[in-house]
Amino acid sequence: MDRLPLACRVTLTHFSWILVLLLLFNGDGVSAQDTDDCIGVTCQNGGICVDGVNRYSCNCAPGFEGRHCETNIDECATDTDNCHTEATCTDTEGSFICTCNNGYIGDGVNCFVNTTAITTQKTFQTTEETTIQTTHFTTDKTTRGRVTTQIPTTFRTAAVDPTTVISTALTTQKTTLPTSNVPTTFTTTTYSTTAITTVTTAIPTTPMKNTTTTKTPPTTCYGGTVTVIDTFVNFVNLTFPDSAADTHAYSNETCANNTESAGIPLAVRRCVGSVETGVSWASPELLDCGLDLSTLAQVAVTAENAAEVASDLQILTSAGSSLMAENIADASTVLESLANTTGDENVGYSLVVSVDQIMNSDDDVLYQSQANNQSLSRIVRAIEQFNDRVNLTSNRFRRIEKNIGVETYQIGAAELVNSVGFALLDGSEDLEDGLVRSYSDSSSIPTDQVDASIVLPAADILKKSIPDTGDMQVRLNFIVYGNSRLFQSNQTSAGTTTRVNSRVIASRVTGFEFKNLSSPVVTRYIPLVQNGTNTTVKNVRCVYWDFMAAGGTGAWSAEGCAFAGIDNGRAVCHCNHLTNFAVLMDIYGGLQSFALDLISTIGIALSITGLSLTLLSYLIFKQLRQTRPQHILANLCIALLATLILFLAGIDATHSPVGCTVVAFLLHYFLLAAFMWMAVEAFNMYLAFVIVLGAHVSRLILKAAIFAWGLPLIIAIATLVVDVPSTYPYGQETYRSTDICWLQGNQLYYGVLLPAGLVLLFNVIVYIVVIGKLACGGRTDGRVADPESGATRQNLRIAIAVMVLVGLTWVFGFFMISHGRIVFSYLFCIFNSLQGFFIFIFHCLRQKEVQNLWFKYCGCCAGDSQTTTKSSTGKSTSSPSESNSESSSREQQNGNASMDVYIE
Repeated sequence: MDRLPLACRVTLTHFSWILVLLLLFNGDGVSAQDTDDCIGVTCQNGGICVDGVNRYSCNCAPGFEGRHCETNIDECATDTDNCHTEATCTDTEGSFICTCNNGYIGDGVNCFVNTTAITTQKTFQTTEETTIQTTHFTTDKTTRGRVTTQIPTTFRTAAVDPTTVISTALTTQKTTLPTSNVPTTFTTTTYSTTAITTVTTAIPTTPMKNTTTTKTPPTTCYGGTVTVIDTFVNFVNLTFPDSAADTHAYSNETCANNTESAGIPLAVRRCVGSVETGVSWASPELLDCGLDLSTLAQVAVTAENAAEVASDLQILTSAGSSLMAENIADASTVLESLANTTGDENVGYSLVVSVDQIMNSDDDVLYQSQANNQSLSRIVRAIEQFNDRVNLTSNRFRRIEKNIGVETYQIGAAELVNSVGFALLDGSEDLEDGLVRSYSDSSSIPTDQVDASIVLPAADILKKSIPDTGDMQVRLNFIVYGNSRLFQSNQTSAGTTTRVNSRVIASRVTGFEFKNLSSPVVTRYIPLVQNGTNTTVKNVRCVYWDFMAAGGTGAWSAEGCAFAGIDNGRAVCHCNHLTNFAVLMDIYGGLQSFALDLISTIGIALSITGLSLTLLSYLIFKQLRQTRPQHILANLCIALLATLILFLAGIDATHSPVGCTVVAFLLHYFLLAAFMWMAVEAFNMYLAFVIVLGAHVSRLILKAAIFAWGLPLIIAIATLVVDVPSTYPYGQETYRSTDICWLQGNQLYYGVLLPAGLVLLFNVIVYIVVIGKLACGGRTDGRVADPESGATRQNLRIAIAVMVLVGLTWVFGFFMISHGRIVFSYLFCIFNSLQGFFIFIFHCLRQKEVQNLWFKYCGCCAGDSQTTTKSSTGKSTSSPSESNSESSSREQQNGNASMDVYIE
């Protein structure tokens, strides 16, 4: 029980809650004052007592465990030591000792074959006991490293020369054994009473166990668990995954749910170094879980705390896809403060990574943050300002992330004679370090391989703005953005055809402004979206980002830029100034896309109209609500109508994240409800056409309603709950797409496609059985169908009507793949968008009973109401009401519905 966490012990039973209340309050109902519970408590073996609210806990030093740290951990028995395979592990209190086995030497962690031999001769007449100090090595975890301790060992030697004793008794200090330039011979000294003989012997070249003759620098920082002390003097275990050179890793541990930074990684750690020099882990940067972005934005950034603030910002933006507009505003404030305070390269690392993570945010959130307070423009300017002041300790600052690449370096003004360039080469959707390159001579840029590039004019053009190009050093800044998410404007918002159809690339020279250049700045871009079967791209415009446009909100402007044509599939632009450049294009859906959209819109409009008229008929005329098939049909119409209205009105409502999620949930629910009522239709047809006699099911409509309306609600809620916002605002939402208000990923596969697929499989089986029964001349109200009386035509109509009712046309959606995609796309759009209209045609418009009821209702009767008409039962009767009553009576007696209930 004591080994359970406190929170678990408190909530085990209701009785525990009573004890908590008794601890919190005195008998008079007044809150008791909390005291220091560590008074009188002794945490053993170096443990630290931490006071809590009416409780305490002991943070044990490494090597100990237990409530009071009283238990020593036996590393040797639990196989958690790091001793060499040729070493013996000996457990000690709070630690362990590694001792190399006989025939090996080393510190116990690394053991090597002992190739040194000392030959002694028995030259002394007496035997004496000599105590020799030998050295063993132990791992002391409290200092997180290996230290050496000397343990005296007494053994007996025979006739040992004092020189040997002295040389052997020397205490061996901890050293790193060499792995290169190892001598190939060793020297043996033989002592006698008259001479000292030295013999040189070759060392065997056979490789030793667990040793190497060469050592290459490590290129990966391997993951593991480290223990750090937080600001509250608590020992915190942090586990990090493997990390490549010059990258970072976030801890697997996250902040608790009751903190401001719930769900955020607890720490970040960099793998510093390079492939050439080797890599190693830097110290972890621990996050204060009481911080969030709004709190961090209020911190005054100084040169002393800039590194800490930068690492906090990096961790807090690590889940960029779940940031809200206010989070991005706070992050932009912190970025501005950092850019104006320090030029430390390590701060620059965290700054660029933070921007990269922010660029993973939802487009609508980014758009809102820009519209509210120009957060995105502030972020772009902060990056530029930091590049202007970053300390170039190696004459260059370079940081390439997936969404943004930055490079800043010093160059002599005279070196601009050939013009310089910067390029992202084609080869990956994300930016990669090897694909982002700078060129001292722009003629070296492979123009047929660039994804985006920029070339500055030669020095004779720039010298108009640089007064002295002799010995002057200039700082060149280049930035490439993998997408245009930091450049949001109404020009490219949802609902428009204009899109930024390229990467965004920028250049500036610190301290100088270039305008109206006589020779242009040349940029090249591969269009992100190109002309194809489903897209049409036209109206290319070369633009730059004007921070002051649109009332200071920022917008794309074509001033000073011109489209120079297409070269090797790249759009070429000429501009007479330096800033952030891109290309705008108008992107339209292709002919196929336009046709499918048109068909869907017309079909949905007709279906909504048809379903509305069908439901209106059932609502007005009580006679149409008497039989079981009519009840089922009415419920199916309600589900389909709700689905189509939601789809038409809300599928693109992505401007409101909450509203879009609500639309996705309701659309999911009503679509599944429609499928379930299709399954009920199929089951009822099976009873009516196949079972016939004895097919009566008591309270079938009530049971069907619980099934068809209740099960979809359970599935819809469960699909939403598995993506419950437990990690919001910092978790990543997977429930719906960011492009449309509809499910995505596993939610779509398991929440929609799986249940819909099962329903369609059931309906297909029922359809085959029912149609087979009809084709074989099954019973129809006790009569055998006459092949000469148009039964074939009637059965065909029934087959189509049944297909519509059970929704078999939805099967086309599962075949919209491979080469048949276009054909099945048309079939899917035509039949499913018109499903509601077909229901109206077959089950309302063509029904004589419905026609007569409407004629009578409108005062346009075709004859006397007592005139004999053909009712929905297929028999002559004196009135629709009487006909319907007879049909209902026969259904209750035989347990089936006539085929003509489904089609006239």
